[in-house]
Amino acid sequence: MTLTSSTTQLATEAAATAGAPRKTTRRDRRALTRAPKHLRANGTAYLMILPLAAWLGIFVIYPLVYAFYLSGFETYYNRPAEFVGLDFYKFVLTDPEFWASLWVGLKYSLMVVPTILVLALLLASFIKTLSKRAAGFLKTTIYVPAVVSVVIASVLFVFIYQDTGLATGWSG
Repeated sequence: MTLTSSTTQLATEAAATAGAPRKTTRRDRRALTRAPKHLRANGTAYLMILPLAAWLGIFVIYPLVYAFYLSGFETYYNRPAEFVGLDFYKFVLTDPEFWASLWVGLKYSLMVVPTILVLALLLASFIKTLSKRAAGFLKTTIYVPAVVSVVIASVLFVFIYQDTGLATGWSG
């Protein structure tokens, strides 16, 4: 049933119920063909969200779903992939090394995150008590590591997470 036929049908039903024949007005037809008010009011917002939703779908959601699909296959270079289902997940979840490494990461997070948070709050309250010039200098020296090259930061992480590095030796 099309919109025009539904408009005609509604007008006919309205005229039949009123007792006297009533002709549909332009206002009646316009009200029936117009989108609901909440959709018209949010149309601009939906159009602004559309590029982000498309980007997330293409670059985040699709690769995530495809990676989960591929995890059900064992791949080889010299022969076709073989479907193994959830055997890989069963292997990982029953491996004691997986749980040990998960525990090390959890311990590290439980030690580092609260410590960094407390230190940051203490440093911020200390900077607030300083003069304007000293506070500006300290803010600059604290912010510089945030803009350090990614290459330098990655080299530091390599040294921290080596077999004999700071993080693995410290957390056990």
